[in-house]
Amino acid sequence: MKKQNTAQTIGGLVILACVLLFLFFRMSQSLGNQTEQQKEQTEVEKLATYDMENNYPKTVRDVIKLYTRYLKCLYNEKLSDEDIEALNKKMRELYCEKLKNYNDESAQLVALKTEIATYRKDETTMIGYTMSEASQIEYEKIDEVEFAKLDVIFNMKVKTVPINKSEEFVLEQDAFGRWKIYGWTINTNDNNIESGD
Repeated sequence: MKKQNTAQTIGGLVILACVLLFLFFRMSQSLGNQTEQQKEQTEVEKLATYDMENNYPKTVRDVIKLYTRYLKCLYNEKLSDEDIEALNKKMRELYCEKLKNYNDESAQLVALKTEIATYRKDETTMIGYTMSEASQIEYEKIDEVEFAKLDVIFNMKVKTVPINKSEEFVLEQDAFGRWKIYGWTINTNDNNIESGD
């Protein structure tokens, strides 16, 4: 009788240990998933902390792709003033020195906030963009400085009505070989355009 009770006790302890191990495994797996989700950054967080020093876009098109990511966040997301300021500061790192000097940061920030408020009021969102193919980018050297020109069409929506906003971007290559945005103008030529994201 004593042996039977001992066997039942040991069996019960083994089952209890298995249940506890199972629960521990499930809890640690659940906590791991929560930690993984917390580690995933939002697009706003990624762009606000983007490492321009070590991960600067390599090509003219890559610069515009990154610039467009900033624009989509600024115009489509509900952001705090701190977020807008952080994104604007990072976006300015894509500008050449002449453009930064021409556009005072504090004045640009005020204008940006006004434009964002107008987009919100008019219910305007940026859906995507299209840009010139790499082979259609125009390059020109002026006074030993390389410039590049390409067309970008921003696909927008005002409430439910789709509209396109077409611009020509000019980029300047700096002393380190990085392409920086020199400026942009409204463009009425929509030819030779390739889809972006």
